[in-house]
Amino acid sequence: MSLKNYNHEYFDAPANAFLRRELEYVRTKMYETLFPQFQARSLVTVNHEVPNWAEVDTFNVMAEYGEAKLGGGYTTAPPRVGVSISDVSAGIKPITAAYGWSLTELRKSVATGRRLDQLKARVARTVVEQLIDQTIMLGSSAEGLAGLFLLSGTNTQAPLTGAVDDTWANKTSDEVIADLNALKNKSVNVSKSIYSVDTIAMCTLDKQFLEERRMRDSNNTSILDHFRGVNPGIEIKDSIFLESNTGWTGTRIMAYYNSPEFIESVIPQEFEQLAPQTVNYETVINCHARIAGIRLPHPKSVTYMDNVQSS
Repeated sequence: MSLKNYNHEYFDAPANAFLRRELEYVRTKMYETLFPQFQARSLVTVNHEVPNWAEVDTFNVMAEYGEAKLGGGYTTAPPRVGVSISDVSAGIKPITAAYGWSLTELRKSVATGRRLDQLKARVARTVVEQLIDQTIMLGSSAEGLAGLFLLSGTNTQAPLTGAVDDTWANKTSDEVIADLNALKNKSVNVSKSIYSVDTIAMCTLDKQFLEERRMRDSNNTSILDHFRGVNPGIEIKDSIFLESNTGWTGTRIMAYYNSPEFIESVIPQEFEQLAPQTVNYETVINCHARIAGIRLPHPKSVTYMDNVQSS
């Protein structure tokens, strides 16, 4: 056997076989690892029903129209009712990353029996999840993906006028509660009670303000505890992505009904690492995920309030 064939055989057989065993273990470890710093999946339901080969996610929106008539007898034609159906589509975009080991690193690992360093694999998993998290929250205008906090066609509710001004920092506790109630009730009133609210998301600083500012009552409860007590079905969540952004003024608060029927994120492909590939003197592992952003069949079920300025 020539030296060339010997080296090729040594690298492809023992080293790659060893690498495959290592990667199988790393993959299991990575899926068991939690990432508490990521928040998007706790704010909106993730839909995995779209197949990972799809290029476009399309859903139908049906609108009903018409009304009945009282009286008039049967001599004239009754009013007609009907439905209109429109398609809403969003492209599905890949998220990619890669990591690898040099030939020398592989041979050292085989020779010593030591495990390959899992750090690179974990970093790849983390950066992909980080971009998924950001895309769910803010979308991507460059890729045409909608984000949870920058949806179009939604309701807006301005902070109500206070005795001093419109900012939470200068409002009384009762005035802040009035703002939260206006935000909560907007989609309900606009839709004539078709929509409701079970989630309010705000930036961490605004939530801290509600936790720290006291109501003027004998129990000295916080604004947040008071609002929760009156609205036990509404969950208050926070996200750093609701702080300053070019898409709005000041901080943003969002009220919505967190149900897949009304709003969801679409991830056709969760993080996946592919088979090892030898490129020159390195073995490279390509990783990817696929995402379609936020799907919002009922835009008026969402309400934003901007610029409350709690600090």
